[in-house]
Amino acid sequence: LPSMALEKYASEPTLLARVAKHYSGAEGPGAPRLGQETIDKIKMLDKFMVGCGQSRYFSMALFDLLLHSQEAPYKFGEHNNLSLEELHRKCLEEHTKFEQLKDTHPCASWYHLVIGYDAGYYGYGWSDVY
Repeated sequence: LPSMALEKYASEPTLLARVAKHYSGAEGPGAPRLGQETIDKIKMLDKFMVGCGQSRYFSMALFDLLLHSQEAPYKFGEHNNLSLEELHRKCLEEHTKFEQLKDTHPCASWYHLVIGYDAGYYGYGWSDVY
């Protein structure tokens, strides 16, 4: 997918050296460019907090599987009679160790659940090779 290609390769030093240009549009030998130190920092930050992101991805994937394999009210581990929101919160908190923000409704904004994405969502996890 083009979006995944950009996401995965946008911080590659060889690509940055070719396409990262100064906002002024100046070109030529004296034009401002990203220094190697900056490129190295960008590459290093590419992995920053990746564990948190992967844990969130896993919790959302698990939520999706549980949601589509049961009828309401839902069950998760030892928890019974869960609403959709409660099921999401339990998955998130169990696998990320983060609490869901109060008065938020992440299910309402997560369009992957309803656009026919099906198992395609899980391909994101397989595409990450570190």
